[in-house]
Order: sequence, then C-alpha cells, then structure tokens
Amino acid sequence: MPDFPIEIAPEQVLNWLKSEIAMRPNEFSVRAEREFVAAPTLDKQSAGIAEDTDLSAVAAVGRLEVQPLDPSDGWVLRMRVEDQLGDHLPDGRSVAEQVEEIDLDTFEELFLTPADRALVETVLVAETQEAARRAGPIFSDILTDHHAT
Repeated sequence: MPDFPIEIAPEQVLNWLKSEIAMRPNEFSVRAEREFVAAPTLDKQSAGIAEDTDLSAVAAVGRLEVQPLDPSDGWVLRMRVEDQLGDHLPDGRSVAEQVEEIDLDTFEELFLTPADRALVETVLVAETQEAARRAGPIFSDILTDHHAT
C-alpha cells in the first residue's frame, strides 16, 4: 500500500473528525491509543556520562487511526504523535504494559495540547491509487476546514 504524507495541522484533522462524528456518527471507524515506549538514549560516552549510569528515556506515543466503515474504500488515515517525557513518567506513574485505548478528547489533551511534542506524522495509507482518489474529497474538507465556525 502506498503511503501519502499529509501536511495538515493535527489539530485541524482532529477538529474535522470530531465534527464529522457529531454529524455522521456511522461514517468512520476511529481508534485512538496511547503507549509508553523506551526512547533511544543518547551516546553516554560522547555525552561524558559513565557507562554504569542508569539512564533511560521514555516517550509517550499516541496513535489515531480513521477509516471508513466500509472497508472496500481501501484507505486509512494514521496519525502518530510522540512526546518525549525524559527519564521518568509524569506524576510518578508506572508504564502500562499494553497499549491503552483512549477516546478522542483524551488523545487531544495528551498529545495535541502540549506545544513541545517531538514528532507528529500523519499519513494516508491507500490500498490502491483509486482508494487514494476516493479519500481525496475528505482531505479537501479537512484542508478547507469547512467545519470551522
């Protein structure tokens, strides 16, 4: 499946999605989730840190997946947001061992509200060029922000 990077502000995508769900709740399948992962750590030697120093980094990764309820449309919109937390979790929380499903409001609060998020990647995954073409009007709506008030 070809991937098509989408250069749209993630907040705009989420606002459009929430409006669409409010107007047409049976149009899309939506899944949001959060996961804590070990982030790549820096090179201890070049940073002048002793090798025996316990140094780890944690990142919170949010994923949002949107697709039409009719799978024959053949496309999925995927957003991945990574927030580098540093060497510990906020508020002394422990890491969930499994991926945690969250709702759209929680996804927005955790991953789109912080201004210092490290990485946001949004792609359209289409089974065929025809599937990508079918998704075109949706992205046109998102780009023109036709739900804006």
